[in-house]
Amino acid sequence: MTIKKYFNESLIKTSKIKNIFSNSDIKNTENNKNYLSLMKNIGIIKYDERGNSGNKTSDSPEKYKLVDIGDLVINPMNVTIGSVGVSKYSGCLSSVYIVLKPKQNINSKYYHYVFQDKGFQKYLKTISYGIMEIRESLNKTEFFQLKIPFPSIDEQSKISAYLDKKTEKIDDLIKKIEEKKILFKEQEKSLIHKVITKGLNNKVKIKNSGKRWIGDIPIHWKMIKLKFLFSLIGGKDPKNIESVNGNYPVLGTGGEVGRGKEFLFDKKTLLVGRKGTVDKPYIFDEPFWVSDVMYFTVQKTQMTPDYLFYLFTTFPFERYIYGSAQPSMSRVDYENHHFPVPPIEEQKKILEYLKDKTELIKKMSRNQEKKIKILKELKYSLISEVIAGRKKLDRMNGE
Repeated sequence: MTIKKYFNESLIKTSKIKNIFSNSDIKNTENNKNYLSLMKNIGIIKYDERGNSGNKTSDSPEKYKLVDIGDLVINPMNVTIGSVGVSKYSGCLSSVYIVLKPKQNINSKYYHYVFQDKGFQKYLKTISYGIMEIRESLNKTEFFQLKIPFPSIDEQSKISAYLDKKTEKIDDLIKKIEEKKILFKEQEKSLIHKVITKGLNNKVKIKNSGKRWIGDIPIHWKMIKLKFLFSLIGGKDPKNIESVNGNYPVLGTGGEVGRGKEFLFDKKTLLVGRKGTVDKPYIFDEPFWVSDVMYFTVQKTQMTPDYLFYLFTTFPFERYIYGSAQPSMSRVDYENHHFPVPPIEEQKKILEYLKDKTELIKKMSRNQEKKIKILKELKYSLISEVIAGRKKLDRMNGE
């Protein structure tokens, strides 16, 4: 694989990165505290805008690098997936980043698009090294010797303006579709909450459940503690772990065999989900091995595991018991929590109704996901065509 495959010098003028940018390594000796951060597919933002994601700022800001407006910043470990951005701010950021200071007659925004070219990103992987793929980092010596497009400043500006216009339209469409996806998710949650607390008959008489987060329920439903609906069993040290491991999924270093058709959840987390990860509650359809940091339920007679799943989805009850999320829930907390319980036959009808309705909503959401994927592919295909010189300026001017 060669760089010429992506940037054909017969189509576009090229130059080495070291001739286009200086590798700026100016340390934050004056204690600038305008902390910045680089986020994939977003670019350079102020650190306090990134929320809870990412690492905390350093206790030694003098070790940070200074960055100026117009500098191009890349993350050498994530540049192959688009972690690059032009800074709109003057400030400081982690020394792990590479700060590229543009030389004369350079439009940094144009080169931001160069680094968004998927073909170029694939090539950059060939000069990234590390013990694991997620820890690979650019070889800086090879990186600065790379030849990349070097059109005139006039062309850089025109290409940048064209791609800004086109990608902004695509991004706006993606944003609207993502907002629609959020509405579908809210619609699904609202539907589940309504049916799981009110049932399917809108004309039935209601009564106060006695719990403010549940509200009114049909008059013939009962409020029952979890311990009367399911036996709650915690994992314990196994007697014969080798034979068990040979037959059942392993969910910890010690535990107990569940018999399948049971509800599993972690003592330390209450995130709701289905099969796939250990730290989220889900229903197993076959025997499993549960560690001593989890509980699993054994059904009694008044509720099915699937119905209990929807109740957990609807009521994050650790917040109702404690007033906020807790790192761990005791068996007593779980067992003494009340749930609204319809007759078992009514539960089956509700489950059948929810299965049909939620699957329809999920299908619509998946369709939106497909649209987003197509738009993203269109966006990066457009960037690649323009940056690699396959789409000429004269053709762009007519659009």
